[in-house]
Amino acid sequence: MKEEIAWLIDFLKSEGGLESAIELINQADLFKPVVGAIVSAIVSYGPELSQLIESVRRAGVERRIESIKQYESAGFTKQEAIMMTLDDVAQIKDVIQRANVKGKA
Repeated sequence: MKEEIAWLIDFLKSEGGLESAIELINQADLFKPVVGAIVSAIVSYGPELSQLIESVRRAGVERRIESIKQYESAGFTKQEAIMMTLDDVAQIKDVIQRANVKGKA
């Protein structure tokens, strides 16, 4: 958890960081109409977004199935192939999270 907010702590400790954060918080009400309009626009595309999300989910499942088949063809058991595929997914998530934390630093 600390790594995930380290960039925020560094920002707040930086010169003018705390003042900038306070200023943004004080101006948050100004952004509510804009955020509301964006959310309304996104919600209006509900069915299309649902289809897109389902397509992305299906593609992910298909990639995992293909990955399992590739591990099996390399001589691993089905259980080993599944575990390695799941481990690949976990490692990818970890890399993405670390990249996001570094990008915010």
